[in-house]
Amino acid sequence: LRAAAIHRVSILMANINPIYRWSLKQFLPVFETSLKQSDRTTITVLLEQLMTAACLTYNKGLFPEDKALFTLITFLEIEDSFGRVGPGEIEYIIAPISDVTAKALPQPTGPSPPKKKVFEWMLDEQWINIQV
Repeated sequence: LRAAAIHRVSILMANINPIYRWSLKQFLPVFETSLKQSDRTTITVLLEQLMTAACLTYNKGLFPEDKALFTLITFLEIEDSFGRVGPGEIEYIIAPISDVTAKALPQPTGPSPPKKKVFEWMLDEQWINIQV
């Protein structure tokens, strides 16, 4: 279950930057290696080792500015696997706002100062999504 969550995270990260594409063919050796190296005492230990191996392997290929986002999305995917995240909440953080959506938003009548991003690692489009 958690391995599938990490694979979904890799797909979501590819939406942020295409260089982050991680195919199932690339993921399976990580899975097989963690199976071979596990002590197999319990399934919980095996899952933890697989999760750690997958996260560390994937994290090595990320740009520094995207590592915090990877951690956030991984956390949300794990929470989603337990049913604690609503539909579309992860995509809401990731997906940049489209021009069509931006034009459909009500335009302010008076001048308002732009709000400063709270998180420097967040893309401008993501910050706009949160404010909408």
